[in-house]
Amino acid sequence: LYVSHGTQTEVIDTQTNKILGTIPDTDGVHGIAIAGDLGLGFTSNGKDNSITVFDLSSLKIRNTIKVGNGPDTIVYAAQSHRVVTFNGRSKDATVVDAKTGNVIGTIAVGGRPEFAQVDKSGSIYFNVEDTSELAVLDPTTLKLTHRFPLKPCDSPSGLAIDDQQRLYSV
Repeated sequence: LYVSHGTQTEVIDTQTNKILGTIPDTDGVHGIAIAGDLGLGFTSNGKDNSITVFDLSSLKIRNTIKVGNGPDTIVYAAQSHRVVTFNGRSKDATVVDAKTGNVIGTIAVGGRPEFAQVDKSGSIYFNVEDTSELAVLDPTTLKLTHRFPLKPCDSPSGLAIDDQQRLYSV
């Protein structure tokens, strides 16, 4: 279990309830994404506009990557090996190659992005809080493929996806 504490992230063994370690220097950590197939983890650090890349087995920091302003949620799309932060203050998304740590691109999303989910095909769905929409990002082409109005929903924040690929926006 990865638990963010504002400036650091604790890793807890849920079988024993013991702390396995700490990932330091994750200033303003908002989210954690796990790339189990690559043995890497990623935190979105909202106060210093960065991603911290860490090794899952040792919890050692490998790299810090600069992204847009105010990264909030972060997801890993295993199909494309891309990590995406959704940056609230700059109203964009930063796409990173998870294998190399290189920023591939930044996409304007037309509003303040909030929570995101990845479907089985690798498409990324995310709430746009200030426009009350759900948008879809293709992390391979770096294009927004759809926008769905959610009104009368006001300021959608949470987003979940179930096994049948149904989305639930709150």
